[in-house]
Amino acid sequence: MEYKLVVTDLDGTLFDSNATIPEVNVDALRAVIDYGVPVAIASGRRFGPFALKAAESIGRPIYLILCNGAVVVDKDFETVLLRQPLSLEDVQWLVHTGCAREMVHWNIHRDEIDLLWRREDGRPIVPDLPDEFWKVVTTPDDLLSLCTSDMLRVRIWASDKETADTAAMLKNRGFTVDLYPYPGEGDSYIEIMTPGVNKTTSIEFLANRLGFGLEQVVAFGDGTNDVHMLGSVGMGVAMANAIDTAKDAARMTTTSNIECGVAHGLAKLFPEALRDCSFIQTQK
Repeated sequence: MEYKLVVTDLDGTLFDSNATIPEVNVDALRAVIDYGVPVAIASGRRFGPFALKAAESIGRPIYLILCNGAVVVDKDFETVLLRQPLSLEDVQWLVHTGCAREMVHWNIHRDEIDLLWRREDGRPIVPDLPDEFWKVVTTPDDLLSLCTSDMLRVRIWASDKETADTAAMLKNRGFTVDLYPYPGEGDSYIEIMTPGVNKTTSIEFLANRLGFGLEQVVAFGDGTNDVHMLGSVGMGVAMANAIDTAKDAARMTTTSNIECGVAHGLAKLFPEALRDCSFIQTQK
């Protein structure tokens, strides 16, 4: 199979443990692009300075698939090719449902809402949050009056049990829901997006725009929001540090993110493109 697009997740995949892209991965991605195969980053990160800085560090034009597929950005890092926000009705329902309890704290970014459910003992769910998170919802409608008409996602931060129960309920209503553990003390959060939106659908959109299908896509990932992607593309590659469901969905496993697994995977799949890379030469 001739693969015509490489897609990689960021956190736990392209990034090392310090949320930076190792030079070995940078060199490998540059080699693939120079060989004529376009590259896209597909991340849960929002379209903002952090994601842009990561993309710019590659030193080549690449596509961006952000907010777990809700946004696709062209290689100029400016032109939005696809934007799939929640409907106003869904945002209203999610906020009313998410605020149907006491002492819900909130924060609104440009295009997403965070709702934080307090612990029974009054402590915050997420430690060391900035001051703006300590605004308490008075009424859901007051919060909604501050929202734009094209919110990309709603996130709810709570205990593991609360987020798991809420995620199951929301999936039954058709929403796209991803659940993430938060480091420490049994807490987690869920990201809720419009039905049918995920990394896979946006990768397929981009592939079709470039003139081919998912079967000619290579994708690297490690987490819950990568499972569908890894099982849907032609060559899903799981990191050694990936969750078990991601490994089960993938066709191949590479080394971990701290061992430059993306580069090692690309070396196996595109040997001609990477034959002159410095890390390949040092292994000979």
